[in-house]
Amino acid sequence: MKNKTCLYLVGMPGCGKSTLGKAYTQHTGHTFIDMDEVIIEAENRSIEAIYEEGGEFLFRQIEHRHIKRFLGVSNTVVCTGGGLPIFNNNMALMNAHGITVFMDVSPEALWNRVKHTNFKGRPIYQNQTPEEVLQTIRDKSAERRPIYEQADIHLRSNEIELPMLLDALKQKFTGHS
Repeated sequence: MKNKTCLYLVGMPGCGKSTLGKAYTQHTGHTFIDMDEVIIEAENRSIEAIYEEGGEFLFRQIEHRHIKRFLGVSNTVVCTGGGLPIFNNNMALMNAHGITVFMDVSPEALWNRVKHTNFKGRPIYQNQTPEEVLQTIRDKSAERRPIYEQADIHLRSNEIELPMLLDALKQKFTGHS
């Protein structure tokens, strides 16, 4: 059964999941969970180190094991990694146990947000030229979109802010805007 107080934020890296999740939890008093931070702490190593050891396959297995800990947890916002919904039936699991929110930001806006970060913590962009990173963002966005669009709520904007999420949740649960 869906837990209306467990939100899962999904979308591409750089779309603002952590920023929006933290703003929402400050507004509501709910707990904020960043899946990447959970994995780093629980595994006692960086995401890059996990990728180096066993590639994406190992990382996705670890990620799946940890998301199961947060299925349907009350009064919680879970910020997922960009690929988490795509693998191991994770999107269906999140949809079954809470409310999923797809933060839909254009590839160009994503690029503008991540190009100055040195891509730390984002293994899919490592060892690429800037042009290759932009193409990877475009390709991954298109590839992941069909899964992301299975979310309960779809926020489409290059500047997603807290009032948009609050309005969407209100509309979802009351039918009013």
